[in-house]
Amino acid sequence: TSGGVEILFSLDIQPILERDLAYRAGLGWFGKNSMLISKEHGSFVMIGAILTDKKFNLSTKKHDTDHCGTCRACVDACPTNAIDPVTRTVNAETCIPNFTIELFKDSYPPEGYGDMEEIFGCDICQDVCPWNKKLMEEAPDHQWSQKQGELLNFFLDTPKDKLEEKLLGMSKRNYQKTFKRTSLERTGRDGLLKNLKYKK
Repeated sequence: TSGGVEILFSLDIQPILERDLAYRAGLGWFGKNSMLISKEHGSFVMIGAILTDKKFNLSTKKHDTDHCGTCRACVDACPTNAIDPVTRTVNAETCIPNFTIELFKDSYPPEGYGDMEEIFGCDICQDVCPWNKKLMEEAPDHQWSQKQGELLNFFLDTPKDKLEEKLLGMSKRNYQKTFKRTSLERTGRDGLLKNLKYKK
């Protein structure tokens, strides 16, 4: 509560359709990969929301027009053919992040997953998007914190078979402590082992 007004901040943690609200606010358009794309910021953004019980008389922008045109970069680059460019939707059953992040128990991966390098998430459809390429080229070199650097080395400097050994050698509690406050905390040790299981 602030000045008698109820306020709730949300950032990808409540059942709120932030992407749709952002489109209605004129912040971008829906790309063929279903992402909200901004001409200024591309699609590598987190959409936050502020909910309040007070009505504001704010000016509104027009809905942004579609700037994807005939581009099919995201559709053609998707290794599991999960993107439907006509409906601008993604099939959750074949989308890599759904398998590697959302499915905690063992289940068979979508076709094409075994050939990929990714073991957690996937941003291929965003990596190839022309609206992101210029931003990625201009982005300053990221300065990793010591903990972030250690976590990157944990994965990048370790072959697959050794990575499995490392994870199996960790208790679930130790895993949660090591990856606390990172996206890897969500999937858990067993979820990550499940992801590695199907790699060739």
